[in-house]
Amino acid sequence: MKKFYLFLLAFLMIALNAQATTWVQVGDYEYIDKDSVEYYINDRGEMQFNKKTYWMKTINHDGLYKEAEKISKKKISYSKDQWIADITKKSIAVKSGISYDKEGNIVSSYSFQDYELNWSSIVPESKGELWFELIRKPRYLKKLYKMQLAEQNQ
Repeated sequence: MKKFYLFLLAFLMIALNAQATTWVQVGDYEYIDKDSVEYYINDRGEMQFNKKTYWMKTINHDGLYKEAEKISKKKISYSKDQWIADITKKSIAVKSGISYDKEGNIVSSYSFQDYELNWSSIVPESKGELWFELIRKPRYLKKLYKMQLAEQNQ
């Protein structure tokens, strides 16, 4: 039985490693998981080819999470938010999010149903417009990732 548990533990470690996210830095404190970009599947299970979903990590800076920290009475180190980009309408909405402390423990989380989504237009010449273009054409996100890897290896 002990061998079985050791085998299971080894298998889980390999499986979790294979599922590791690949964060691409897209701002001073923002990262997009390049492997998370995919067509959106709505709450009814229908794939929507005009929408893409992706995960973004934001590092706490300049009091960004000040209000959330007051509510939770815990320090937030970073958050991961799942966004939906409507390619045809050039707008975005947040679908869900999780905030973490510096040890990686969950501080808070939320999720919205499709009918609760709050869509916002992309502001021209903003960080949001850059991120939208990276999601719209993920090959650019993959090129940016390769450039960042090359910089790290120099």
